[in-house]
Amino acid sequence: MHVPHLHSPFVARVGAAILLAGLAVAQTPAPTASTILPAPSQVLTAFHVAGGTLQEFSLPQRAVDGFKVTVVLDGRTVVLGLNAHDVRAKDYQLLVFGPNGLQRVATPENTTYRGAVVGFPGSTVAASLYGGQLRATLQLAKDQPMWGIQPISRRIPNANPATHLVFSSTQNRVPAARCGVQGMVQPLEPNGPSVPSANMVCEIACDADYRFYVLNGSNVTSTQNDVAAVINGVEAIYKRDVQIEYSITTTIVRTAQVYTSNDAGTLLNQFRSRWLSFHTGVRRDIAHLFTGYGLVGSTIGIAWLSTICDTNYGYGLSESRFSSNYAYRVSLTAHELGHNWSANHCSGSTCNIMCPGLGGCSGNVTNFSSGSIAAIVAFRNSRTCLSPAGPNASISWISPTSVQAFDGGSITMKGVGFTNVTYLYVGTTRLWKLFNQFNVVDDSTITFSSPVPGSLSPTQVWVEDAQGASNKVNLSYTATTPPKLLAPATVKPATNMSWRYGAQPTHDWFLIASPTSTTISALGFTWLSPFVMLSAGKLDAAGYGELALGVPSSTMLGLKFWSQVVTLDSANATFQGNTGIIQTTIQ
Repeated sequence: MHVPHLHSPFVARVGAAILLAGLAVAQTPAPTASTILPAPSQVLTAFHVAGGTLQEFSLPQRAVDGFKVTVVLDGRTVVLGLNAHDVRAKDYQLLVFGPNGLQRVATPENTTYRGAVVGFPGSTVAASLYGGQLRATLQLAKDQPMWGIQPISRRIPNANPATHLVFSSTQNRVPAARCGVQGMVQPLEPNGPSVPSANMVCEIACDADYRFYVLNGSNVTSTQNDVAAVINGVEAIYKRDVQIEYSITTTIVRTAQVYTSNDAGTLLNQFRSRWLSFHTGVRRDIAHLFTGYGLVGSTIGIAWLSTICDTNYGYGLSESRFSSNYAYRVSLTAHELGHNWSANHCSGSTCNIMCPGLGGCSGNVTNFSSGSIAAIVAFRNSRTCLSPAGPNASISWISPTSVQAFDGGSITMKGVGFTNVTYLYVGTTRLWKLFNQFNVVDDSTITFSSPVPGSLSPTQVWVEDAQGASNKVNLSYTATTPPKLLAPATVKPATNMSWRYGAQPTHDWFLIASPTSTTISALGFTWLSPFVMLSAGKLDAAGYGELALGVPSSTMLGLKFWSQVVTLDSANATFQGNTGIIQTTIQ
């Protein structure tokens, strides 16, 4: 078909101004940290890393449901989506031991979050937010390095509270530090065991000694938040690797001295003795002490082996502030709890968390090795004090069960337990409640707009909450017939304009535009006339295509134009259809 060469104000303004002056394929960049600088040596030394960047974040003081933050990782801009995730039990109690004995105080608001990196399936983020500052560990995938994010103001005098250090675990430079447990070295296994499908919950009681309280500014709430932040990071590792969740039943903050030794073994015995004497009523499967003592020698933690569910010897401790590096602090407590779960020390390049020298075997403080996983899972399965994680959401049905691939309309999901759902999956596409990508109407109803699939193959739909994934239901896709186009009615100068369209898979598409809505009939279809072709391409396996073009200067204010997509079956050299016509105004 002949495409005319147009001599009109539209071509002069749209053809020249848009096509030549900058209508180029683009996407609006996500907002990034306002300032990104290489971290100076003073900061690197303070946090035991060899490299990293300083980034300023504008964060809320609190976020009841969740929040998002944009961060740059090794030059790549990503968005973290974080949902509120309280690691404390519903009947959690915060106790303060001071000059007047043990007293219960009001429970502070939740400060811990769990989430993922947008666009990275399999990514995980564990974070805490308090005082407008972020502490987080994240992985883009399980086999990739961990990234750490934390404010620098605690260690760097007069630093901007908004300034955070962002670093990779490959840059960690751990100080000489070892676990005090002595025992057999556990052999590594080439393949880990299969992990049972149900998550199990371990109830943990935490004790923050006087020196740890002082290191947290002699503030009870800050001390409790610090403990919760570490356990939140620990739980992310355990839930992913061995399907164990933690629930903090009690935190005791010591504002008066009760533990008197800086020898790891002696302090562990003091901790055990005190809890057996004064805290037998605290519900727990394990207890852990966060100490501010600088322990004798290079030891930074110690725990009894194989003692989950054993209130007589179910204890361990971490010198949690041996480093300001949040990732190290998480790894240390994960290591000591690993001993309680019957994981012994290992060696070799794949040893990871259970290396006797923290990070000394492989530099990886992110994952358990296959041998450690085998030991933990076997011991986990022998424990009778653990409880299954709360029931997952359950889907009864969805309607409709078949939709067009593009702009398939609204889908309704029915079931139970939807109130706390955070993600909805359609095949490999993850929808976020945080970003309002689906609507939880009530505990039994969710509605969402069908996302565009990667192909017309049948797919599965499920939801996920803090307890894990629901059952899956089937959804089928059909080709989009007749062709369909979506484009905005208005667009602003110096922004992007997007066209999205669907038709038969793998057909060629042509995006045309006209200064008027005038049409002609040709080849059995209705066409804009006159028109200029803005772009062309081939639809994907689902019959979907999209184009984003940058709208240039404000000299085009008030311009109106009409768009249409025409499709061609190149195999038969025949036009197959065209979409409706959409008017857009630049304003």
